[in-house]
Amino acid sequence: MEDCRPRGVDTATGSDDPVTVVLTELLDRVRHIERVLDLVPILLAAHGDPTHLAVPDAARALGVSVRTIRRKIARGELTLERVADGRKTGIPIEQIYARWIPLHVSRKSMVREKGRLRATS
Repeated sequence: MEDCRPRGVDTATGSDDPVTVVLTELLDRVRHIERVLDLVPILLAAHGDPTHLAVPDAARALGVSVRTIRRKIARGELTLERVADGRKTGIPIEQIYARWIPLHVSRKSMVREKGRLRATS
């Protein structure tokens, strides 16, 4: 449930100090980001731990056409590989998004980071 407090007003002091307003809004945004980040591993797990993207998905991720992706594959800029079951092909996600972290690694780092944050607060 969303917070119903008026934005920018510190309910404890009733202050409308500009710094308090900014900090309150920043805290609201950080809480929202934390909720979204908690959902990401759940959503990824529901769809498996992707290692490859289909050509149309790679095109959408890069904001280019499927034809452009096919040209990049032909020039050797991207690699089209057979995926696990051998029937499908895909482009390794690391070639599309260099900062990709496999789901199992991101879960471990998220748990570690949450523990660190709890220890400091």
